[in-house]
Amino acid sequence: MRIWAYFVLTPMIPLTRRSNAVHESGAPGRRPTLLDVEVTVVVLSAGRSPYLRRVLDGAARCVTAPDRLLVVWSGRAVCPRNVLPPGVRLLCVPPTSFDHGGTRQVAVEHSDSAIVAFLSDDAEPVDTGWLHALLAPFGDPSVGVVYGRHVPKPEAPLAERVFRLTRYPTHSLELSPGGDGAPVTFPMSDANAAYRVSALASVGGFPQPCAFAEDYLVTQRLLRAGWRVVYASAAAVWHSHDVGWRNVSARAAKVSAASSRSVGLRGRDWLRTARHGVVFLLRMLPIAWREGRLRGLLSVGWVMSARVFGFLFGRTATTHRLSACAGSMFRNQVP
Repeated sequence: MRIWAYFVLTPMIPLTRRSNAVHESGAPGRRPTLLDVEVTVVVLSAGRSPYLRRVLDGAARCVTAPDRLLVVWSGRAVCPRNVLPPGVRLLCVPPTSFDHGGTRQVAVEHSDSAIVAFLSDDAEPVDTGWLHALLAPFGDPSVGVVYGRHVPKPEAPLAERVFRLTRYPTHSLELSPGGDGAPVTFPMSDANAAYRVSALASVGGFPQPCAFAEDYLVTQRLLRAGWRVVYASAAAVWHSHDVGWRNVSARAAKVSAASSRSVGLRGRDWLRTARHGVVFLLRMLPIAWREGRLRGLLSVGWVMSARVFGFLFGRTATTHRLSACAGSMFRNQVP
């Protein structure tokens, strides 16, 4: 009984006493407004997504001018010009030199705007209000990064659909600086995100080299440097993956390796992360029942088992390339 209460009830205790508590945004006294500032929307692609043209068309409808949209191409074949809307800028990166952290930093350096937004080539804005909603929280000068919502595509597998609906809620959230950093269950993904360039510069930019979880790592640094982190649910894109349990487990292992290296999951830190995971699973169960009844519960149970296995395995991945990424990033912190 004590174990159950520890894992389930403890996270439900009001967390506003913690300096980095996750809480809903839009509290009284905080009225974010759009900044009259230029933004560059960056779409990264290796040429394998069948959704690329739809993503580019959706992003082009949101920007003020075509040249505010930058495509970073890392495909082995030449980028087909017929998929690019007129006026869109193109930056080609050799596929052999592509790096999740380093390539994003290159994109930032090729932008001349105060805000840089990122989309993956399979993350299609839901509507023309996507960019407006993503920029709105930057009306608060203490906000360093805004992450948007991921809505599962209609064809998404059941377990993936439940995961996305749970991970990316319909209400907005905030993380305050300091404290224990960002929990791994916080909805942060640079497949749909916007960064304040000055905030990135204050923490040394994106980590490089970095093969995975560059968004998680840079978020931890922003929080440590005193920046606020916002999840804006109204900034929605269609984004989900059709992947098997092996891929789910591998991705969980990489995230675990990043969190272990960056914040050190030991003792109470490990128990706190485990509690977040248990509460996340409990939130998934009613959604799984709603979406698929018994089949939904079984599907989620199987995939979550693979995710947990990967997360536990990732704690020991000290020689993984990601560990080197996290290590170099946190050894070279900007004071």
